[in-house]
Amino acid sequence: MAMAVAFMVLCGSVVPATAATPGMTYTPVSGSSNIIEKYLVMDKKANVPNVTFSFSIKAGSAQAASDGNLEVFAGDDKDKVAGTPTIGTAAFSQGDTTYDSVQTLPSSVTVQKQDDGATDNKDNVELTDDEKYARKDVTVDFSSVTYNEPGVYRYIITEDSGTNGVKGITNDPDDTRIMDVYVVETSDGTLKVEGYVLHNNDDSSAVPENADGSYNSVNSTKSDGFVNDYATYDLTIEKEVKGNQGSRDEYFEFTLKITDAVPGTVYDVDLSRADSTTKTNGINTTSYTNPAKLTVGDDGTVTQTYWLQNGQSIIVQGIAQDTAYSVNENLSTMKTEGYKVSAVVTGDTATGDSVTDGTRAEGSAISMDESALSITDSNLVADTTVKYTNQKNGIIPTGISVAVLPGAAMFVAGACGFAVLKRRKKNEE
Repeated sequence: MAMAVAFMVLCGSVVPATAATPGMTYTPVSGSSNIIEKYLVMDKKANVPNVTFSFSIKAGSAQAASDGNLEVFAGDDKDKVAGTPTIGTAAFSQGDTTYDSVQTLPSSVTVQKQDDGATDNKDNVELTDDEKYARKDVTVDFSSVTYNEPGVYRYIITEDSGTNGVKGITNDPDDTRIMDVYVVETSDGTLKVEGYVLHNNDDSSAVPENADGSYNSVNSTKSDGFVNDYATYDLTIEKEVKGNQGSRDEYFEFTLKITDAVPGTVYDVDLSRADSTTKTNGINTTSYTNPAKLTVGDDGTVTQTYWLQNGQSIIVQGIAQDTAYSVNENLSTMKTEGYKVSAVVTGDTATGDSVTDGTRAEGSAISMDESALSITDSNLVADTTVKYTNQKNGIIPTGISVAVLPGAAMFVAGACGFAVLKRRKKNEE
């Protein structure tokens, strides 16, 4: 079974690497393909981005035996090794399976980090309550490599620093792993590639050898792959109506534009505080749909209109860090209906913020462009709310309205006439 193979070396179930039997010549043995893992950790509300991570592999340096540890040979030792290994990529895409709890490693993984006596072999990730992760297999292929001597052979795997322009990605802080290939002599005198061990130390001897010749599998530096983070934020658009002439049941039109995003990115939109389909009423005679998903086009842009009443809001979830956005309310409607418009931004309140090498360059404070009623931020770096307030007040005149004077005059005249007639009748008596 693949999961058990690597640990045969570590747990003392095989004979450790030894010198060749005198007068004997080994038949070279080829390596095989094995798997390491690539993890991408993200917020639970974010979708997996379209991103491919690439890696390189090269021979590591020889290390002398020390403190009872095994000697290590360079992976390109010409006296003992022929051929060069290759390594694949980790390609993530929209719709990939995600996990919100740490899972058991798949049986395809032959590089293990399990300690002695452990019953579970878990993915090498740590999650908060708000996080989930996706996992991809990366194939390391030694099938074109042959070994003609028992020993431990070292290789260095490096994750490339680039992420194909995908915003919000932070690579594993340790971009290298060491893979040791264990070649042993079997009981019948032949060579066998017994296992592969991935770890973090590039200047150490092999996994410690115990006094009885077995291998110690308790090694805190062992690993099963690389962990990257995908930083995303939520953008909320909220509507408020004020004033004695403001319409609380009117739907107001907003245009959201997200730019400089990765093509094919999908954003989920929380409509729990808005209408997925607007209602028709005395003011709004047309029904509109507020979509629950947004998909970025091939140009890295997605534009969508949303319709909100007083007290309603939408939340666009999982926008990658440093993505640009703009929001504007329909200027023509505001002019026609006489609303005074203002907007307040909370969260990321400066436009042009960017994170570079751990430092943040502050941009100018975000304010509404009154000529277009628009809010713009070129680098989103926090959960943010954009709240638009429409206000319209009217002064109601005091006194008697002209529209009711004729009726009021007739009533007064009639009342006066009745009083005169009543007084005359009393005098005649």
